[in-house]
Amino acid sequence: MKAINSFSSIDDLVVVITDTNSYFQKQVQKQVNIALTLRNWLFGLYIVEYELHGLDRAKYGQMLFKNLAIKLKEKNIKGLSFTNLHLCKQFYQTYPQIIQTVSEQLHELDLQGVAIIQTVSEQLQTDPNQIINRLIFTPKQVSS
Repeated sequence: MKAINSFSSIDDLVVVITDTNSYFQKQVQKQVNIALTLRNWLFGLYIVEYELHGLDRAKYGQMLFKNLAIKLKEKNIKGLSFTNLHLCKQFYQTYPQIIQTVSEQLHELDLQGVAIIQTVSEQLQTDPNQIINRLIFTPKQVSS
């Protein structure tokens, strides 16, 4: 990259701004992909845990996904249709080790506010935002 004070023409400025913009757009796309992947995995985890421990599981049975999709749509949460909720569950069941790969780091975190994760493992007492930060960033990048 050129030094800021060494632009010889407006074309040099356009090139460096274009390159910088492209770089950061790629970074944003990566972060969005990572965040959506983790979001969907966590949704699958929550659904599995609810199915295992939900008080109304006998009442809902197979209607869980339909009712959940309706309630989420009422909350203006888009993209979580009946089918997508099933896919989240399937994704979690296919890759349960995603969280296990950072379980040692998660053990250090304090997740008292997330009851559904506590039912998965008493050792994983952490905030979903901290989980996501630990999965996305290296320990030096995460501010605790």
